[in-house]
Amino acid sequence: MIEQIFLTIGELKASVSALTRLSAIDMPVKAAYRISSTLNRVEDELKKHNLAVSELIKKNNGTVELNGDVTWNTDSDEKNFRDAVAELDEEQVSITNTPVEISLLGDKISLSPAIFMATSWLFTE
Repeated sequence: MIEQIFLTIGELKASVSALTRLSAIDMPVKAAYRISSTLNRVEDELKKHNLAVSELIKKNNGTVELNGDVTWNTDSDEKNFRDAVAELDEEQVSITNTPVEISLLGDKISLSPAIFMATSWLFTE
């Protein structure tokens, strides 16, 4: 039961940590496959986002230092960049999702509510 779902870039960014934590847990093969496939699709989408952010840094006169920090010519340049990223984070993207039935996870797996909150779109009862 593959489905197309629409999430904002911000929602995808918020789910990466939870998906990574989920992918490290031993679970039945079917659930593990679905979760790892979803994580790969989310990471692919976020690579596009990161390229757009790099372009926004250049466009707004930012310079990426060797340590990864960004320096700005003016405070206004930094504000324009942050506003553009906030707007970009609200963009909706479509990803292919195969929901994971909670019953597939089994009874021996414990997950925090925070993981479910960040990935609620991934699970079905």
